[in-house]
Amino acid sequence: MGTETANRRKELQAFYNTPAWRRTREAYRQTVGGLCEDCKARGIIKAGDCVHHVIPLTPSNLSSENITLDFANLRLLCDECHARVHQERGDETSAGRRKGKPIGKKRKRRYKIDENTGAVVIDTPPSRDFSL
Repeated sequence: MGTETANRRKELQAFYNTPAWRRTREAYRQTVGGLCEDCKARGIIKAGDCVHHVIPLTPSNLSSENITLDFANLRLLCDECHARVHQERGDETSAGRRKGKPIGKKRKRRYKIDENTGAVVIDTPPSRDFSL
């Protein structure tokens, strides 16, 4: 990995650790109901895992709140859709580097919609503890 790439990753990681990004990410997740927007468009109900920037972040646009924190530049995606977007763009990101790994082979989580709030929650199966 080159020095330039390492510096870019450090700058981006510093942004992702800011309170402003964390607040924006959580507010956006709540605004769209916690579901993957790409899956939802295909009629699939699946929880979103990652708030993705449509216009990719670069060191030159990190100071622009229209790019970094604007809801119009964000999408909530599940891990599989996020990896697919980065693969299609050919990005050198952690999501884009998953090319050699099969997408969707990890253990599936089960989700349900909370009847009172409409939020997506993890549906925890009953304990398998058979001890008496």
